[in-house]
Amino acid sequence: MDNTGDLNTAVGSGTLSSNTTDGGNTAVGYKALFENIDGLLNTAVGSQALLNNNTGVANTAIGGHALINSAAGTDNTAVGFEALFSSTGNANTALGAFAGGNVTTASNVICIGSSGADVDDGCYIGNIWQQTGGSQAVYVNASGKLGGPSFVAAFQGRNQTNGASQRTNLSAQASDLPL
Repeated sequence: MDNTGDLNTAVGSGTLSSNTTDGGNTAVGYKALFENIDGLLNTAVGSQALLNNNTGVANTAIGGHALINSAAGTDNTAVGFEALFSSTGNANTALGAFAGGNVTTASNVICIGSSGADVDDGCYIGNIWQQTGGSQAVYVNASGKLGGPSFVAAFQGRNQTNGASQRTNLSAQASDLPL
C-alpha cells in the first residue's frame, strides 16, 4: 500500500489499498474502499463496501457490497447488504438489503426497502402499497411529509358547504395544509 493521504483509517485486508492522495476516509472490512485513489471523506463499513470508488466524495456505505460499483459518485448513502449495488449517480439514499438495486445512473433517488427505479429525483418506499386495510391514498405536502386518509377526512369535515366541488379541489388544497 502506497497511501500518502492524511487522516485515513483502514481496518481489514485490502482496505484503502489504492489510496494515494486524499484523506478523511474510513474503511472497515475486507476490501472496503479498495480502489479508492483520491476519494475524500468516504466511509465504508462491510466487506467490499465502496469497493470500486476511485474519486467519489462524501459517500457512506454500510453493509457488504453497499455502493460496490460507485466509482465517482458523491453524497450517496447506502445502508444494507448490496444497497445501491449498481449506482453510479450522486446524492442517492438507500436503506435496507438490496435497496436501490434498480438505480444505476440516476441521482437524487430515495429507496427505503425498495429496489426503486433509475429515475432522477424519485422516491420509492417498499411495502406501502395494498397493505391490510385496503389501498389508501397517501398525500405529500410541499415539505415532503406524508399524510394519510385521517388527514383528508378532517379536511373534508371543515368544507361541507359545497361537497362535490370541494372534493374536486381537495387534491389541490390538501398540499397547502400542514400535516
